[in-house]
Amino acid sequence: MGKVVIKQADQASTVPFSAVEGSAAIGAVQTKAVIQGADRPLLLWQHDMKAGAGLAFDKPNVGHVLYILAGAIEADGKTVEAGGTACVEHGAKADIRAVKDTVLYQSHEREPRHV
Repeated sequence: MGKVVIKQADQASTVPFSAVEGSAAIGAVQTKAVIQGADRPLLLWQHDMKAGAGLAFDKPNVGHVLYILAGAIEADGKTVEAGGTACVEHGAKADIRAVKDTVLYQSHEREPRHV
């Protein structure tokens, strides 16, 4: 049965970048697991990215939603400022780069539904 999970991001532990297929961190990216666990169908990560660091998506098997909490990113040539979002659909290609020091949240489902 589903439930509501509430977590404080500032209490999240630092972990290696999510190993979900089709995504990778490039450069200085520190990742915190805000919501994770084998019993969680949706996962939430906080990435602290230094200017120039990035996320690469190469046909991921799940969709990803990015929310820019602070700073700014460039997503395929378009700038997304703090308070903005970017979505990377499953099967898409996208390069995300921090324009300046940036904090963003990345969310995706655990298992692919689009095989």
